[in-house]
Amino acid sequence: MLIFPLVIFINGCEGGNSTKDAEVQFQPTTQIVAQDEVVHYEISNDANEVIGRGVLKTMLSPDGLLTLLEEYYRVGETEATDTIETQVLRADLTPVRGERVVKENIKANIEGLGYSWSIQKSENRKEALRSYFVRSDKVGQDERVALATQENVYANSSGLWLWRALPLDIGFKTNYMAVDSLNLKQQRVVVTVPQEESLVIGSKTYEVWRVLIRSGRATRSAWIEKAAPNRVLRWDNGVTVMTVLE
Repeated sequence: MLIFPLVIFINGCEGGNSTKDAEVQFQPTTQIVAQDEVVHYEISNDANEVIGRGVLKTMLSPDGLLTLLEEYYRVGETEATDTIETQVLRADLTPVRGERVVKENIKANIEGLGYSWSIQKSENRKEALRSYFVRSDKVGQDERVALATQENVYANSSGLWLWRALPLDIGFKTNYMAVDSLNLKQQRVVVTVPQEESLVIGSKTYEVWRVLIRSGRATRSAWIEKAAPNRVLRWDNGVTVMTVLE
């Protein structure tokens, strides 16, 4: 079974997520990290069994881009099973390009997968300039979807960075549009903060925001530390739980 701590996030029904009651405009801070960052996670299943580990890397570049890299490993393996790279503009965290590679593992029933994607602008039939999410597979075949207009559309794979970049507080609520590179679907994502908690991980206790992430019928939970650098300390996507390793 593949370890997808984030990518399975958009899988609810399309069109069933009204957000007219959103309270705050979605506006993430552009300074989510001040320097390159590496965060390690342990991944467990719903039986609390450790099934793998994850590494999230953030890399700054002088060209105004942030590279967000996710690497996921099965227990006992040194080669990543699933690698997801997302490049975003540091100015507003909107997507630029990315790629994903899933290594085939017949024993574990994992199918190989590989594609790249980019945001491209071109004229539509009405000769209006429109942004498109274009995905290319290993044999060079392209699929594209026109992105929603009137607002920014963010890459689903950047969620773990987007949420920590928000001005979180009790009662906070906002929403944004995300596009999933795996299924090329766009969907409204609603972010709310119902409470603050003390989260114990190992011998340490962290003061965190409990953040609910809703998309379609699915609601997931993230625990984001209140103190800088505001890392996602735990992420529960309903199938696996990813917890930071210190």
